[in-house]
Amino acid sequence: MHRAGPSMVRSIYPPWNNESEKAIVAVCSVRLPPDSSRIGQFQPEGPSPPPLQPDPENLNRDRDPRADKLFDQYTAEPEARLLHSKLEISTQVTHPAYWSRGHASKLAKWALEVADIDQVAAGVAAATMGVPFFSHLGFKLDELIEVKGYERHPESIKVWIGTREVFDAKPEL
Repeated sequence: MHRAGPSMVRSIYPPWNNESEKAIVAVCSVRLPPDSSRIGQFQPEGPSPPPLQPDPENLNRDRDPRADKLFDQYTAEPEARLLHSKLEISTQVTHPAYWSRGHASKLAKWALEVADIDQVAAGVAAATMGVPFFSHLGFKLDELIEVKGYERHPESIKVWIGTREVFDAKPEL
């Protein structure tokens, strides 16, 4: 089976070339531990922007409810057991045209700095594609889960659950 490498992906998704406009090229979302004193701290000041009105035609367009249910069936218990009291990097994505430029690393390192300051371990559940990235950041394998395939995706998917212990804290954010 041939897998698309970064250069192939970059040719499919060309970089943003409009210097007069900005684009979001990477996103990282974090779930704080339930007892974190930082809950609500990172919200913007002032009035919230109006909520986006989703396009009903595209709502969940990239999601398969059967896959979601199957995925949860295999991962819910291990994630609850291993990640509950940790700062969890729950989403880490970068537009393929911007891979290997440090965007994801910068976002993840910020989250890990928060974890270190708060003296709390960090955790992640990642597809195997993300294992080198998270291993480089100090995450160690806790459990490898194999999610069985189904009719639309017959190959099984491996989910890597890793944790990272607290490093020496840095100055307060």
